Amino acid sequence: VFPGVRQAQWLTKTKLVEGLPPAVQGIMDNPDLGLQELEERAKHVVSHARLWHSAEVAPKREQYCPVLFENLIHICRLMSGKYPSLTKRMLARNCRIAATWERESILLQVRGLSGILMNSMAPIPPVASKEEILATKEHVLETFYPIAPTIDLQEVNVYKELNDTGQCFRDGYPYSHPHTLFFLESANVRTDRFRPEQLRAKMLMFAFGNALAKAKALHG
Repeated sequence: VFPGVRQAQWLTKTKLVEGLPPAVQGIMDNPDLGLQELEERAKHVVSHARLWHSAEVAPKREQYCPVLFENLIHICRLMSGKYPSLTKRMLARNCRIAATWERESILLQVRGLSGILMNSMAPIPPVASKEEILATKEHVLETFYPIAPTIDLQEVNVYKELNDTGQCFRDGYPYSHPHTLFFLESANVRTDRFRPEQLRAKMLMFAFGNALAKAKALHG
């Protein structure tokens, strides 16, 4: 998706809202949570991943990105005594998803590996209120006229429309709710990596795909 987030917004019919959700911002602004201590721990794990984990002078991204991710997740796990709900989450790796939808009579789909997906035993609360969601009805998304918004997407023959959450959400799986999707952009060669705008677009497309596939599994 070369134009980036603007194109992903059109494809998924998504309105961009600046800033963090109020619930998340409230956590950031709460001095009682001791986030300064966590910030020091985060600096420590960055140093560990970049300087101490490898004997190389300049460790490659393929090495330090996964180490940094695991260390940051470990910090979260250390807080489970204070926040027991953190113990009710699980990371799923190499999960494939498939989601299909229509946008102005154009059949669109997202398929493939969707990064590292954190699943939860309970669904996360809605980020927006019903009133805020209804208010987006009048929002006009940017178009790319005279260029088609799908101009650079891969065209394929679709013989079966799939909406599949992958093996992460089979019947009986206790962590049945998607929570957070992580992408590790760890290619060491710059030309092999997504540009920041492209990466954000990919994140939006796969987050939407995971949510859509789960919604269709629940509600048809």
